[in-house]
Amino acid sequence: MQKQISEKKSQREKPERKTRQRVGRPRLDVPSDSFMQQRSKILRKATQLLNEGTYQNLSLARIAGALELSKASMYYYFKSKHHLLYALYEEFLDEHYERMSDSLNIEDSRARLLAAFQCQVQGIVKNLPVLRLRFTHFPFIEDAIVERCMRKEMQHTARLATVVESAIEDGHLPNVDSFLLMELIFGMPLLVYRSHTVSEFSPEYIESQVALLFDLA
Repeated sequence: MQKQISEKKSQREKPERKTRQRVGRPRLDVPSDSFMQQRSKILRKATQLLNEGTYQNLSLARIAGALELSKASMYYYFKSKHHLLYALYEEFLDEHYERMSDSLNIEDSRARLLAAFQCQVQGIVKNLPVLRLRFTHFPFIEDAIVERCMRKEMQHTARLATVVESAIEDGHLPNVDSFLLMELIFGMPLLVYRSHTVSEFSPEYIESQVALLFDLA
């Protein structure tokens, strides 16, 4: 009996083992500055390679080689080549949205329409390789970046639609469906440059022809 009491007492007095916490890289809710800087370098190099070649010649391995990185390190920034392409497109949407803001603050609806169209043409010309791929080689992937791109496209379209609606109300454009007219005006430059070069149709020429077409000159 005394032996059993002693065993129970020793069990009670036995110190509890502490679980050691695993030491590792801390998880960050927000990407670090160095991560974003390297990611930006990769996007710039991808854009350069697209301008110099074709989509088929672009690969994560080629980008890594041009930046003297390992191919494996590329997957730390982008899950795949398709994710990288969506990142390029999202970057275009963000920059284009920002550039367009100044045009949309113009009070006169006619001047606002012309300025917004000029900004649209210039943005397309500046990002032609990525925009051409957007309609030819962009597969749908289950990822948050695709949802963000679609949402930003809709926001941009809605802003352009208000520009056209105001011009219609003030008599600068024919009184037709504002959404279809917006697609006709602002979508036309991309259709032109999908199959023609800037040397064939300069941005200034397209802007002047649209102004004449809708009697905005």
